[in-house]
Amino acid sequence: MKLVQFKSLKQQMLVSIIMLIVLICLGLSLISIIVSKQSIIKTANKTLPEVAKQAASTVESGIQEELKVLELLATNPILSDEKIAIEQKMQVLKEEVKRSNHIDMTLVDVNGNALNTSGNKFNIKEQEHFKKALGGVSNVSNPMISKNNGKLIVLYDVPIKKNGNVIGVINAVRSGDELSSYTKPIKLGVTGQTYMLSTEGTLIADNNSELVLSQNNNIKNLEKDPSLNDVVDIEKKMIAGETGVGRFVKNGIEEYVGYAPIKTAGWSIATVIESSELLGELNKLNISIGIVSIIFLALGTLLAYVISSSISKPINASVNELSLIADGDLTGTIPDKLLNRKDEIGKMVKAIDTMKHSILSMLDDIKISSININDQTEQLHIVSKELMASSENISIATSDVAKGNTEQAGDLIDITQIVEAFSSKLDEMTTLIKDVDKNTTNIKDMADSSSVDMDNVVNSVKNVNEAFKDLINKTQNVEINVVKINEITNLINSISEQTNLLALNAAIEAARAGESGRGFSVVADEIRKLAEQSKASSINISKIVMEISKDTDLMVKTTNTVNEEINTQEGSISTAIKSFELITDAVKEITPKMDAATSSVIELNVSKETILEKVEGASGIAQEVSASSEEIAASTGEMGQSAKNIADSLNNLTDSSQKLMDNVNRFKM
Repeated sequence: MKLVQFKSLKQQMLVSIIMLIVLICLGLSLISIIVSKQSIIKTANKTLPEVAKQAASTVESGIQEELKVLELLATNPILSDEKIAIEQKMQVLKEEVKRSNHIDMTLVDVNGNALNTSGNKFNIKEQEHFKKALGGVSNVSNPMISKNNGKLIVLYDVPIKKNGNVIGVINAVRSGDELSSYTKPIKLGVTGQTYMLSTEGTLIADNNSELVLSQNNNIKNLEKDPSLNDVVDIEKKMIAGETGVGRFVKNGIEEYVGYAPIKTAGWSIATVIESSELLGELNKLNISIGIVSIIFLALGTLLAYVISSSISKPINASVNELSLIADGDLTGTIPDKLLNRKDEIGKMVKAIDTMKHSILSMLDDIKISSININDQTEQLHIVSKELMASSENISIATSDVAKGNTEQAGDLIDITQIVEAFSSKLDEMTTLIKDVDKNTTNIKDMADSSSVDMDNVVNSVKNVNEAFKDLINKTQNVEINVVKINEITNLINSISEQTNLLALNAAIEAARAGESGRGFSVVADEIRKLAEQSKASSINISKIVMEISKDTDLMVKTTNTVNEEINTQEGSISTAIKSFELITDAVKEITPKMDAATSSVIELNVSKETILEKVEGASGIAQEVSASSEEIAASTGEMGQSAKNIADSLNNLTDSSQKLMDNVNRFKM
């Protein structure tokens, strides 16, 4: 069975209260009807037998009165004196017939020989009513049909006594309709009536004279009509001399009957009333109860409407407020009269108001945090751009250094060749001193050429030295920027953790709000996810910054090494230049100083060896500088890629922060 779905709490309460009132009215009405019916039936059970008893008493009084009159007549000496002629006795009886309105009277001797006032003679020796009278008991017979006229008659018999002995019987015949005259006046209501049964169960008095004349006997009729079973059960109790009450259905009509015995005659009298009339007042009571129930139902409905309205109105107001909160509108206000209530509704409204202010507070905190994240992100964008620019400058400088190193390596190869040629010349000079003059001019030219080359080397070394100084400055700037980025990422981590904590608190508050806070729970969950994404991005940035920091440290160490090697190379080149200057001076003075040629050649040979070692050292340094330049270029490329990764992460962080702000801006505050 599907339960009825109500559209509103007011409707549900109204229907429930009305149904309760209807059930109460129906229950009370049913109880009243049942109790009233039982009371009426109980009263009837007491009243009907009493009415029957009174009717029996009336009939019995009439019978007793007739018998007493006959008994008084039986004391007439004329009737008891055997010496008086029968004619005279009959005259007494005839006079009594006229006076008492008997149909007939009969004088009977002890042998049953009878003579009535009509002059008829017969014998009633075997008749029961005669035997009782002969035994000294006055009695009345069961009504019977007269053989003379076919009418119902009743026989009254009293003994005639003389000296205490029964010497005869007086018999009076009266109309059987006289019995019905006793029952007809006895009526209960409209449908009530009274009837009498003989000792055999034959109907002897009733409103329906035809039934009496036909000597209707339900006990005998039971074989033909089984529906009389309930009636017969009651009538058997009646002829048994019992007093009581019963109920039966006859001809489709339910009737209640009270009965009592007529002891003098052995008959029984019953008072009957239809159930519809007996319970007629109950119908009026039912109508009255129905009217009263309708009145109470109307009043109850009005009261239920007032009660349901007083309860549903604040609940509807709370529902509307929750709907606004669910839609993101936190600008609504709750009336003070609801907030000031002390009942459960007031507590609910206060909880909703507290939740709304808590949400407002959390949204303000989230908004401020989002603004801070945006500001920090913009700063990181600036630092990232500076880092990328620095990386590009370092890359350009590194390329210049690599190019200078390549040129320097070529120059060093040329120097090595010159030195080797010079060494050969010195060997020849030792063995061929005579050719010194001839070769002096060549030596001078070579010395001049070497001097120019050495100047070029010096200039290249200076350029390399300046480039490396610039590289060192850029590297130091990178290291400083890396530290700043690391500080910013730590700040982002702190903000992300605070945002995540705020989102968690918001989710808890939304869960406490139940179904109404589900929308905010989704928003809080999105905020928490964005905070976790921000934290993950900041962690990724921190890792990249750590790698950049390591690469920067390596680059700083490498540039320092290269700088030291360049300084050493510059000193060696300076030494070589001085040596060439000595060679030039020696060549200029070689003619006037031929005597010192041998010693000069020896010194020159020694200088040649020194120069050769220096040139080899410079060549190795040039190769190391070239390798370091390549490493710096690679590190610079990685740093550029790291800066790009930082920029991408910052873009993601900016998008996440923007989404967070969009979600917050959904709420009206």
